[in-house]
Amino acid sequence: MSDKRVRRKKGLGWVEALPEGWALGRRSRRPTLKNGPEGIEGEEKITMEEMATSYLDELINRNMVQVKEMITSDRVKTCCIHDLHHELSIKKAKEEISFEILREGNSQSSDKARHRAVYCNAERVIQYSGNSNTRLRSLFIRGAGIVDEIPSYWKSFGRLRVLDFEDFELINLPDSISALTWLRYLGLRNTNIKKLPSSLGCLNNLEVLDIAKNKGIDLPNVIWKLAKLCCLYMSMIKCKLPLKIDNLKNLHTLKYIPLHNLSLEHAAQLTSLYN
Repeated sequence: MSDKRVRRKKGLGWVEALPEGWALGRRSRRPTLKNGPEGIEGEEKITMEEMATSYLDELINRNMVQVKEMITSDRVKTCCIHDLHHELSIKKAKEEISFEILREGNSQSSDKARHRAVYCNAERVIQYSGNSNTRLRSLFIRGAGIVDEIPSYWKSFGRLRVLDFEDFELINLPDSISALTWLRYLGLRNTNIKKLPSSLGCLNNLEVLDIAKNKGIDLPNVIWKLAKLCCLYMSMIKCKLPLKIDNLKNLHTLKYIPLHNLSLEHAAQLTSLYN
């Protein structure tokens, strides 16, 4: 398979999980995490953002993704995918990366799926996400409603790399999230989650943590344990002491942390930080 075909496959691989008409912001790191964070064989080692940007730029240049907003004359703020391309990407993802979509009332999960998107209401999310699958690498939960409890048996998803609940309302995350030791992306943006467990510090391979657009989330001071963390997205957080993050040598994106939750002495030691 040619490099260009590999790049297009990886670039299209993440759009199947997006709802129709959804606007994609430039901040998303999921393209590389989901379909190959190690990059393409033979390439120089580059950051996730650089790789994701190159995939997105290629899709834009081929008119497979449409630009909606620009930040400057050469920077894209948001973009979207045409309905036809959306359907095509779903079809190709099912064929090439073992992707499946589960919808309420008319779906049967496969034990061979490697990537799964679940669309349902709050009453059914546990049933659908609870379809255990040791092959699963990515799990996207989409829908409406409030879930005050989610499955406590994450051990059956031991190989999961991406877990994304964005816009799906949660209350708490169970301690058993620590079972996902291979997790690299945890998306809890705009979920109304109130508290994160201390077991979050056990996610040794986590590279991206997105808890932005949550008001007053209670955050345990365990972020410093996430040695591989590259990107940390926050909004208003509650923390008894300034967050200890001085040993996060791989952290290059930190948005946005209230000053009273950050030690300036620690911030000065984040030598890789540029965003």
